[in-house]
Amino acid sequence: MNDEGIGIAGWVLADLVLVLALIFLAVVPGRDAAPTEPPVILDIGCSAEGTTSLAVECLPEVGGQPPLDYSWIVSRVGEPEVALEGPEMAAVFTAPGSVTLFVSNRGGRSEPLVFSVGTPERPENCSLETDFRFSQLVLLNVRDGQVSWDDIAQSSVREDLIKSQEDEPLGTGTEWSLLSGISFLRERQLDGFRIALIETFSNSSSGNHTNLSAEINEVFHRALGERIQPPDRSIFVSEYETALDNWFAAYRDESPAFGGPGTVRVNIYFVKPPDENCVG
Repeated sequence: MNDEGIGIAGWVLADLVLVLALIFLAVVPGRDAAPTEPPVILDIGCSAEGTTSLAVECLPEVGGQPPLDYSWIVSRVGEPEVALEGPEMAAVFTAPGSVTLFVSNRGGRSEPLVFSVGTPERPENCSLETDFRFSQLVLLNVRDGQVSWDDIAQSSVREDLIKSQEDEPLGTGTEWSLLSGISFLRERQLDGFRIALIETFSNSSSGNHTNLSAEINEVFHRALGERIQPPDRSIFVSEYETALDNWFAAYRDESPAFGGPGTVRVNIYFVKPPDENCVG
């Protein structure tokens, strides 16, 4: 092979080495290459539609190298409707709350971004809501002179009754609530309802039926006046100080269907006053 052939071969080999070097450098980053940076949440992308509850939907915009891992946190008054590990998020709120988003990748975790959820819109109530239906607390094995708030608080509850169902045999007819007496009263007060009338019927083992009813009413009234958390004295539609005189009634009941001695039934009529901020 002559010198000219050797020179051409060397030139081709040098070019090949240069191309391979460039490919290697393109594939393998150098020591000084910047590491993966944590993602940045550019926009949390949340919006809320105000109704009697708040439906919140989020689709964030995130800057950063994939793969990205999403992690949502919904405050306790919110109920997520989808998994909390994806980019899209939906939840329903019944009170003010918040949605928080974290996004992470190999570079670390983003700074959290929070979306605040306001108060759900409530339809204005400009009239007194009431009818002649009532709820009934049922107490068993009550003894004269030994009535306590626990007897009332742990009572069973029948809901949405009419007068003909007042003393029907227990365990038949109307379905029972799953709530205890105190839980039922608390729920009604928090829902904006107030007590307008209480009728107490008793079958006393001593024969003092009306006296036992009056004792139940006294304990009921006093206990609510001493409580700070619902149900409390503001559960009455009128002034607490006059509620016992004006809104409680004590009766007897010895009918066979009513229940045996020691049975007490407390009828409670609720009303819903107009919203305080209602105009018109």
